[in-house]
Amino acid sequence: MIRLLLVFAASSLLVISGCTAPTYQYQPYPDANKITDDPSMGRITVIRPPGGLQRGIPTEITSDGKTIGSLGPGSYLSWEAAPGTVKVISRPSLMTKAVDVEVKAGEQVFLQAKVSEIPFTGIIK
Repeated sequence: MIRLLLVFAASSLLVISGCTAPTYQYQPYPDANKITDDPSMGRITVIRPPGGLQRGIPTEITSDGKTIGSLGPGSYLSWEAAPGTVKVISRPSLMTKAVDVEVKAGEQVFLQAKVSEIPFTGIIK
C-alpha cells in the first residue's frame, strides 16, 4: 500500500510540474511583418521567458487601465498604443508592478515580464 502511494505521489508531481499557464490576448495581434499597422501609432510587446518554477501562474498585462491579456511562459503579447507615456502593469499573482513606457509613432518597445522564483512576486522591466 505504501509503495502504491509513493508511485501515485511521484506521478502527481510529474503531472503538476508540467502545467503551464496559457496566453490569451483580448485584442487582435498586430501584423508581425510591420513595426506598426498604423504609422501614427507605436507598438508595445511584452515577452515572458519560458520555464521557471511558477510557469503555471499567468501574468495579467494591462495598459492604461485596459486589460491586454494573460501571459503564459514562453509567449508574448503585442498591441499598438498612441504616442506618449503609457503605463503598463503586470499582475503575476499577488504582486503588481507598473512601469511607464515612452511610446513613439512608428517605433516598437519591448518589455520582459518575469515571474520570480519566490512565490507571489514578480517584475516587469
